[in-house]
Amino acid sequence: MRSRGMILGIFFGWMLIVSPCGHGAETMPGIHKAAAKEQAPDFTLKDLYGRSVNFKAYQGRTVLLVFTTTWCPYCKQEIAELKQFHKTYKGRLDIVAIYVNESTRKVFSFARDYQIPYTVLIDPEGDVARTYGIIGVPTRVLVGRDGTMLCWMCRSLDKNLDRLIAVQK
Repeated sequence: MRSRGMILGIFFGWMLIVSPCGHGAETMPGIHKAAAKEQAPDFTLKDLYGRSVNFKAYQGRTVLLVFTTTWCPYCKQEIAELKQFHKTYKGRLDIVAIYVNESTRKVFSFARDYQIPYTVLIDPEGDVARTYGIIGVPTRVLVGRDGTMLCWMCRSLDKNLDRLIAVQK
C-alpha cells in the first residue's frame, strides 16, 4: 500500500511539472469542454476529525472543490487565495479542499499550521480524485447549485468567480 501511494505521489509530482494547475485544459475562460454541464460525481470522505462528509450535503450550494496535497508547492501557494475566497464569498461559496493520497494525521497538522478555515477532506487512496479525472494538483472544480460542474481545472477563477456565482442566483 505504501509503495502504491509513493507511485501515485511521483505521478502527481510529474504531472505538476508537465502541466501545473491544469493550464491549457480549458476551451473557454473558466469552462472545460469535457466538464461543462456534467453532473459532479457524488462521494463520501472523512474530514480531519474522522466524520463522514457526503458531497450531497452541499446540494443547492455553489462549491469549489480543490484537489491538493501537503507536499505540492503550488498547492501551498494557493492557500492564501483560497482563504481570501473563503472570506469574500462567505455564504455564497463553500470551499472543500480534498487532500489526495495523504494521511489524516499529516493533513491535520498541515491544516493547523496553515490555519485553513474551509472544509478539509481526506482522499487517502485517491479514489475521488480518479473519479473526477484529476491528473495533477492543485486542480479546482467549481460545482453549481444544481450539481453540474461549471469549471474544471479552473485557471482564472479569481477573474471569473463573481460571474460564475452570479449565474447561480
